Amino acid sequence: MQSPVESTRRKHHLEDPILRHLGEGVLEIDARGRVLQANPAAAELLRSPGASVLGTSLNTVWGDHANAVAAALARLARPAAPEREVLELDHRQRHLRLTLTRLSPTEGPPGFLAVVQDITLLKRRIEELDALNQVAAILNSTHDLKRVLELAIERIAAALHAEAGSLLLRDDATDELVFEVAMGPVADRIRGRRLALGQGIAGWVARTGKSLLVPDVSADPRFSGGVDKASGFVTRSVLCVPMKTSQGIIGAVQLLNHTAGRPFSEADLQLLEAVALHTAAVIGQARLMTTLRRQIEELDALNQVAIILNSTHDLLQVLQLAIERVTSALHAEAGSLLLRNEATGELMFTVAVGPVAHWLPWRRLAPGEGIAGWVAKSGQALLVPEARADPRFSDAMDKAIGFTTRSILSAPLKTSRGIIGVVQLLNRADGRQFSRADLHLLEAIALHAAAVIEGARLLERERQFNTVVTQSNLSEEFSGPLESLGCHLDDLFEAASQSNPNLVPTIEKAMERFESLRRLLRHLSRALPDQPSPSRFEQDQGPPATRKR
Repeated sequence: MQSPVESTRRKHHLEDPILRHLGEGVLEIDARGRVLQANPAAAELLRSPGASVLGTSLNTVWGDHANAVAAALARLARPAAPEREVLELDHRQRHLRLTLTRLSPTEGPPGFLAVVQDITLLKRRIEELDALNQVAAILNSTHDLKRVLELAIERIAAALHAEAGSLLLRDDATDELVFEVAMGPVADRIRGRRLALGQGIAGWVARTGKSLLVPDVSADPRFSGGVDKASGFVTRSVLCVPMKTSQGIIGAVQLLNHTAGRPFSEADLQLLEAVALHTAAVIGQARLMTTLRRQIEELDALNQVAIILNSTHDLLQVLQLAIERVTSALHAEAGSLLLRNEATGELMFTVAVGPVAHWLPWRRLAPGEGIAGWVAKSGQALLVPEARADPRFSDAMDKAIGFTTRSILSAPLKTSRGIIGVVQLLNRADGRQFSRADLHLLEAIALHAAAVIEGARLLERERQFNTVVTQSNLSEEFSGPLESLGCHLDDLFEAASQSNPNLVPTIEKAMERFESLRRLLRHLSRALPDQPSPSRFEQDQGPPATRKR
């Protein structure tokens, strides 16, 4: 007598060579859910030798998913049953698709045919594409760029099951990598930290432009461990890829430690590379838009300052308005304009803006003293990102007035006659550092301001000269007639003394008035200067005080 298994083999030909070599698992299941037959692929997918699968129950084969499979078989057994039931099950670290079909019985209760497919890679690819689409949607959103990058790193880290992740941007000024975005258990300790280009895994990737998959960092000499020591994090494995644009490598994206405890895969690396490529394009576009926006703001600021400088206001008021505008345009905390005394070479704070502006006007710096003094002496503009690290800076003024100088922009006021002063800005109000673009804009404004100041000085000298000429001409016009009048009075006095003594008192009074007029004329002539005097911007005004800034 044939067993049910042998009968099934004969009826359904499960020993057919095609079934034996089929990559999909095929199982025969009876009405009670027992496995009557299975091809080799089914045994491998179910992680059981073929012989041990035969005759086993659903609980033995499917474990936690047995109830779901039993329910599907029950639905197929009904008179108005669906054509097939499809289930997707996570089974022993694989994602399987189980397709159940009712077999038409020739006798007895119906049986079922089960086809098992391993769709682990397919599911993973779908998840990766879904993650990539979500990251792309995040990156193309209208949110603040930093928040967009944070969301993108969080999403890709979740998709690749990473314990932590970060995005580092290259600082071209210092040739360092800055942790711009970080997620994970020690994100707050990582954010804002800097790495030298070439330092650690991320530094190597950013310098070479090559992606890295490091399954065990302890075996890789490129791993530095400096960030781990500073943050308390323990890095086991790393995925790191460069962010590239047409301008070059702008940074790197890295993920740390697979949450399942296993190393990352090549597929993980490829997905992260795709994300990094898109991220780099978004960052490049955002930087371009920022640059264009900044250029527009700079041109607008330059135009407004030019309008102010060319206005007809009092020069001191014009300079005050100009400093206020450029301080605002470059987001500085404080600003000042110092003019050079030609006689002493000292720099005098003429106008100032900021929290301690009232302390500065008319205070003086000795020649070459402080950052401003160095700029005035050398004629070179200066960007000082860390004031206290520069030996030319002194904090004496800060201590005196309670101000803290962090960074400085300083540009000379140049004319054809030489350096006439300095304009400088202190501390970006947003806490960031000034840039070379900021310095170039300040230089352009300083050049225009110097021309306006020099023009105002020339006009002042011309006015004084015209006054002197007018007064000199007036003196010359009166001196001739007065001398002639004096001679006539002398002649009248002599004649009256001889012929008409009664007229002598009257003539004497006239002669006294004449002498008074002549003394007045001499006093006026002595009061006239030999050359025009300095304008009020060249005079020594204010209390004598010498401070470094």
